Amino acid sequence: MISQLFFLDLIQNSYMKESKIQMKAVILKAADMDVTYIDIPFDVEKTFGKKRLKVKVWYDKVLYRGLLTKYNGSYNLIINKEIRAQLGKNAGDIINVKIEEDIEERSVELPKIMLDFFKKEKELKGIFDKLAYTHQKEYITWIASAKKEITLQNRLIKFKELLEQKNKR
Repeated sequence: MISQLFFLDLIQNSYMKESKIQMKAVILKAADMDVTYIDIPFDVEKTFGKKRLKVKVWYDKVLYRGLLTKYNGSYNLIINKEIRAQLGKNAGDIINVKIEEDIEERSVELPKIMLDFFKKEKELKGIFDKLAYTHQKEYITWIASAKKEITLQNRLIKFKELLEQKNKR
């Protein structure tokens, strides 16, 4: 939405085939879900030459790595609760946004609990390694966020089941 965009500064370096976008945007809230996002007011395909784009996004000074894709016919970027908490901002607030293509290798650092898990479940490590970066990150966050030992053990059991199901596909 143009009214929610305050300025857009497109820097294109054709020699390096690199595009960076800098803009100010209003954090929006989805009407039907507890989700916040910003609209993308430029032609992603024309700017970056791709319909689906791995991106690095700085919301003010907070880095987010994810995918820039269409949702319900338009491009937008999600701002999850963790990022909003780091920013101290919510729907309706204005943020500075910098977007660039993410060409770096994406890899996750496994916490000790998952390293120990994969020592016992060696065959499942290969399945985990084939998951998309985002899915790996979500599993790590889910397991590492368990506060009680019983919750951790239950999540590891469920994690094992989920990986075994993926192996059957």
